[in-house]
Amino acid sequence: MENQRRCVRETMKKIFLLIVGLIVLGVTGCADNYVITPIQGEDIKLNSEKRIFISKPKDGTSDNIRYLNSGSMVSRIMQAEFSKYCSFVEIGERYQTLSKSVITAREKGYDYLVYLTILEWSDISDKASLKINIVDLHRNSTVCSVVVEGKSGFMTFDGDQPQDMIYEPVNAFVGKMYEHEDE
Repeated sequence: MENQRRCVRETMKKIFLLIVGLIVLGVTGCADNYVITPIQGEDIKLNSEKRIFISKPKDGTSDNIRYLNSGSMVSRIMQAEFSKYCSFVEIGERYQTLSKSVITAREKGYDYLVYLTILEWSDISDKASLKINIVDLHRNSTVCSVVVEGKSGFMTFDGDQPQDMIYEPVNAFVGKMYEHEDE
């Protein structure tokens, strides 16, 4: 009888550990995650009184699929994030090369250009990556360059879109540039 109780207790412990393990796997496996990879000037601090011009990137592609309006979505996401800190934020009307974007932003009296390039945009694999260059228009130099990558957790069933994958890393990146103003 005692052996039988011990066996039942051991079986219950194993079942409990299995359930806890599945819950932990489910919670961490479902979470979206992101990486911000600095290329240049990762610790830049921006002043909220400076004017920001955001380029409109080319639409993202993956496996010969062009994701229409993805460039517009990305620039609007960036505008929303920068607008939390700055009063003067504008998006370019159409895609332009870096040099043409610099000219346009200067002509309009902006202080910084946020030049965006969609590196990866996939509805199928729920991935997105974006290169962000920040150009100081008064110094004519790139003061910061990063790649932000977001991907959906492997057990998500809610149909995450690529734009959903970049909200968090963009929010973290932009917020970090203005966190000194809270002090």
